[in-house]
Amino acid sequence: MSVCPRVGRDAPCCGPLDREAKDAYELEIIASDHGTPQRKNVTHITVTITDVNDNDPEFSQTTYSRDILVKDAKEGDLVLTLSATDRDAGNNSLITYSFPAGSPLLKLNSETGEITVTSDLLEITKDTTLKLTALAQDHGEPQRTSTATVLVYLFRPGMDFESSAYNFTVAENEPKGTRVGVVKAFMGNSSVQVTYTLRSHGDVFSVDEQGVVSTLRPLDKETQEWYTMAVEAIDSRTPPNTAVTMVSVQVEDVNEAPEFTSSSYSAKIFSIVPYKYPIVQVEATDQDAGQTGQLVYSLAENSLLFDVEPSSGLVYVVSVEGQAGERSLKVKTTDPQGLSATADVKVMIQESKTNGAVVISLNRPFSMVNENVHDMERSLGLALNWTVTVISIVSANSAVGGVRYSRDNVKTYVTFFAIGNAGTIVPAKDVGRKLESEREPVMAELTKVFGEGVEYTVETEPGVPDSSQQTAIIVLSVLLAVSVLLLVL
Repeated sequence: MSVCPRVGRDAPCCGPLDREAKDAYELEIIASDHGTPQRKNVTHITVTITDVNDNDPEFSQTTYSRDILVKDAKEGDLVLTLSATDRDAGNNSLITYSFPAGSPLLKLNSETGEITVTSDLLEITKDTTLKLTALAQDHGEPQRTSTATVLVYLFRPGMDFESSAYNFTVAENEPKGTRVGVVKAFMGNSSVQVTYTLRSHGDVFSVDEQGVVSTLRPLDKETQEWYTMAVEAIDSRTPPNTAVTMVSVQVEDVNEAPEFTSSSYSAKIFSIVPYKYPIVQVEATDQDAGQTGQLVYSLAENSLLFDVEPSSGLVYVVSVEGQAGERSLKVKTTDPQGLSATADVKVMIQESKTNGAVVISLNRPFSMVNENVHDMERSLGLALNWTVTVISIVSANSAVGGVRYSRDNVKTYVTFFAIGNAGTIVPAKDVGRKLESEREPVMAELTKVFGEGVEYTVETEPGVPDSSQQTAIIVLSVLLAVSVLLLVL
């Protein structure tokens, strides 16, 4: 099923729907006649997306591993717990676990994913590695599955570590060779030598003959915070005894300065743009976990011409009236610990000696005009053969305070600039004349956007309606896209 984007605000682009992305849509249906005056009615429809079994179960890990000392194992002991999730709903998300090949030593609970020992392991006479494939299967139609590897290392007695598990920490960005911690195996005989070996992560850590675990390179918490590895000890007896312990290393965070995604930004604007006109949005990231959203943007030096929104990094105009030429400023971003970075912003101000702001009124409600602003710009541009940029939309019929207006009196003011082929703003009087002389093609284009019966009037005074009418004024967020347009002209 697909939904046309013109049906409602929440409708996606035409294409397949994904319940996992959005499970319901609120649609607004407008029915209108072709009479004069035109009559309309509005209703709302809620479309709920039903689930189909289109997602495989996903294990939390591709490989689960556990080491068991044989002499300590008892029937019913919990070895580890498998965990898988399914993004579907209902029976499509219910999961059953199994070992397709079975195992005489391990039992897998089909509902909880818990793996337990089936009996005492006294019959194990040598070190043994159990490698099993676990299956997660949902209850949908058709059923979908996924697999994970289960590795269980069974070790016979003979030598023990002083601890069955070690937990170490190391700060990120420390140099190669930083000592993490020490593991120690007891042999019961001082003449016996022991060799320590890492079973995994040998590209990140090393262990020497004294059991000292060290780093082989600087570590980055944002890349990986935890490392879990098995350290094996082998003695010099014949036959040798072995023991294994688990080592967990947590990489601790060290605050790092934020970084801008670009070291410099540039934009081009006209000298007549209004207050709060967006110029460019700078962006910075912070490698420290969770801090990117806490960055604060500011100007490195105060400016009478420009400012920046602290939370978003949007650089905007304060006032550039009478200005021309290139202006430079530095934008700073600061993290919660006070570390900062800067980026250069260059703004080319093109002087405009003419008032290019044009105001037309449309007999369409504010919400409709606002939702179709891009199509309106494109249609006006085609009819006038210029590039049209909408600056603001003003509703003359706000319902604030319970005041409601007849559909016959609906009026919305649209303020825009027209930019000619030379990249300069066309004087407002020239635009107004062309709107009148080319009324037929302009009406044809606006009808494509707003439907039959649309009308427009060129306002001779580009002002805002009387404030006593409780007008609602919104400067469009799409001005950010406009600044990009001006940049390429």
